Amino acid sequence: RPFFVALPFTDANGNEVTDIYAYPKNSTGTVDITKEISKVGETSQDDNTTEANANIGDVITYEVTFDVPVPENGLAELKVVDKMDKGLTFDNGDEAITISRTTTGHTDTLEKNTDYTVTPAGGNGVATTITIDFANYLDELTANSTESFTITYRATLNSNAVLGQVANKNSVELQWTNQGEPAHEPEPGNETKVFTYGIDLLKTGEENAVLANVEFELTDGTGAPVNVAKGDNSYYTPDKIGSSNKVVTDSEGKINIRGLVPGTYTLTETKTHTGYVLLKNPVTIVIKQESAETGAATATVNGKAVTMEKDELNKSSLTAKVPLNVVNSKGFDLPQTGAAGTAIFAIAGIVLVAVAGALLIFRRKAQK
Repeated sequence: RPFFVALPFTDANGNEVTDIYAYPKNSTGTVDITKEISKVGETSQDDNTTEANANIGDVITYEVTFDVPVPENGLAELKVVDKMDKGLTFDNGDEAITISRTTTGHTDTLEKNTDYTVTPAGGNGVATTITIDFANYLDELTANSTESFTITYRATLNSNAVLGQVANKNSVELQWTNQGEPAHEPEPGNETKVFTYGIDLLKTGEENAVLANVEFELTDGTGAPVNVAKGDNSYYTPDKIGSSNKVVTDSEGKINIRGLVPGTYTLTETKTHTGYVLLKNPVTIVIKQESAETGAATATVNGKAVTMEKDELNKSSLTAKVPLNVVNSKGFDLPQTGAAGTAIFAIAGIVLVAVAGALLIFRRKAQK
């Protein structure tokens, strides 16, 4: 940067200075770090997306970009530290993370465990902290420049995911130290959020009796099956490797479906208790996200608005689940194939009742 020197130039004691030395500043640019969600599954997101919706089992691809100034003497430390909520499982596979560096007209691809290391800590139901350390690459950086990096990595939304507005969060920060200087204060990046929702079904019969082992099939708005995997506490979680879309009420008559993107879903009853009649029509549930930023959502059941409930895994998470009470009534079931003898008696009984009614009416008319 240009500067001016007034001549003659004197020191603090009034002596004339004949030699002037100019040293470059240690900082040559601005530190900046941002994080975005680039894909959910195979679906690319819009530019600058920091919020997205996902099913449990979906893979979320993140992209972190950062700029760091490199002084004349170089850097002593360069790290990116990422923290994921327990609902996100970090993928530490060699093919799951890529890092590139852009400098003076070309881009270099860095090699894991050679140019940088990745150390995840935590996981298994708790938040995971991922440290990406560039210690082995510091000598490759250009002095008196601003270096730019892009990091792409993945995580899967797992069965610990929080439903509703609290979301499943992911934050990042940049840590760096100039040679011979104290460490800088970490530079925080923005936070990303992944939203998901659920359905909480209660199956009852006459006199509010809970009905266990009642089976339903879950489909989406197009009629395609939504395959599920059974989890703990009788939860069913949508899963890419699920082989069936059948869900069954537990001993309390409940089905808890966790991890659904906003959309239209149907539950079709396929098996109920003896003496009860199957629902004539499927139950249609519509989950609509009202705000992509906050995750606020509304829902309808068979076209009627319902109030969405909190998530039991995080009581502060609003508009998380659609409450649904499905009631069966007892009715007259014709016997199934193979029960021909019983069918004859049933039909004969109906005929006798009809004949008796007709005779009674005829007799009353005759008495008049």
